[in-house]
Amino acid sequence: MIKKLFLVFIAIITLNAHAQEGTTSPYSFYGIGSLKFKGTAENRSMGGLSIYSDSIHVNLRNPASFTGNNIKIAPFNGEGRPVKFTVGGSHSTVNLKSNSSSANASSSTFDYFALSVPMGKFGMAFGLLPITSVGYKLEATDAEDVLTNRFAGSGGLNIAFLGFGYQITKSLSIGISTKYNFGNIQNSATKFVYDDEGNPLQFQSRESNRSDLSGLNFDLGLIFNPMITDKLQLTSAVTFSPKADLISKNLRTFETIFINKLTGQEFPANQIVVDLDELGLKTTTLTLPTKTAFGLGIGQPRKWFLGAEYTFLKLASFPIE
Repeated sequence: MIKKLFLVFIAIITLNAHAQEGTTSPYSFYGIGSLKFKGTAENRSMGGLSIYSDSIHVNLRNPASFTGNNIKIAPFNGEGRPVKFTVGGSHSTVNLKSNSSSANASSSTFDYFALSVPMGKFGMAFGLLPITSVGYKLEATDAEDVLTNRFAGSGGLNIAFLGFGYQITKSLSIGISTKYNFGNIQNSATKFVYDDEGNPLQFQSRESNRSDLSGLNFDLGLIFNPMITDKLQLTSAVTFSPKADLISKNLRTFETIFINKLTGQEFPANQIVVDLDELGLKTTTLTLPTKTAFGLGIGQPRKWFLGAEYTFLKLASFPIE
């Protein structure tokens, strides 16, 4: 079973690295793209809380949850921590409007895959999830509604993670997760030029940029969930992600392109590769900020749960150096 799931995991990594365009938002033009929710459908349905964990769901937002809990489950011979896996995707439709026009765009994306395995008081989990997505096609026109520029972008940043949790006592667990960030972002800007009669020239100019991103970062987690009465359980949790650097290897080209008038497809006629080494931009650094989250909740196991969470993100360290 685990072997088959591992093969599925490898297949999803391949598909996600080469085929996914997870957004149609023009706001993904900025930075490393639109941020995606880093959690499962269960986390999302609870308002994004990362503090709750149980014996049948995988909590991707706190590595201390990889140990499961001490609830005994009869179909698993009294074991409270069966092997767990989760996979999810989503479909979104966006309505885009401007002062003069409107359009609809939709996308279907893979959101996460994870597998959690019990090992006595230890627990291990690994998986894959995208964290940002770039996908836009924008056009600019002049006062006479003539096309002047076209902008396009695709790609995003993904995480492959491996985490371990340890159950110190019946009510206290800690965990650590190592995350490998990888992906690429591509964008282009095409300038349209016309002759004296207003007809587009046969060849146009395009600037293309590509950034290949990679780097490691870590999550630390703690969950304390004692029973305060026979029915009520108190849950408190902390997660901490220290500052980390991503390395971006960059490529920039200027191209003369021919555009097929019927299909709109662009064909490069010639290309000039910019010497980014001379500009000091061949390799740049993107700093992921320190993130700390505190959560507190109360509930009756397998019945109801009420909680709140506060997240502090140090964005001062976010710009590219």
